[in-house]
Amino acid sequence: MSALISPALARVVRAANEVFAPPAAPDPVPVLERVFADAKVALRRGLVLMLWAFELGPLPYRFSRFSRLPLPERVAWVTRLSRSKGALAKTLYSVLKVLLQSSAYDASAAY
Repeated sequence: MSALISPALARVVRAANEVFAPPAAPDPVPVLERVFADAKVALRRGLVLMLWAFELGPLPYRFSRFSRLPLPERVAWVTRLSRSKGALAKTLYSVLKVLLQSSAYDASAAY
């Protein structure tokens, strides 16, 4: 694992992958590492910041981090984000959904 996605953020990515990706999707962490390896520093920092925002988002409401929530509560949290009227929440939901679904489908097409 590289410095881009730490073990803590890898847990967030895998927890979100269970919500967004199709069943039996491959691990998204290596795919994201490969995609963002050559990205500019600002884009990589943005990814890290977005993952931490996703991880800590449920904290005030559920008293737990996203990656520690049971799967039904993670699905409920993501649904809440998708229905949010706030631009930041919608953007966070959309970016993570696109990243994880595209990595799942790209990885499955490559094999």
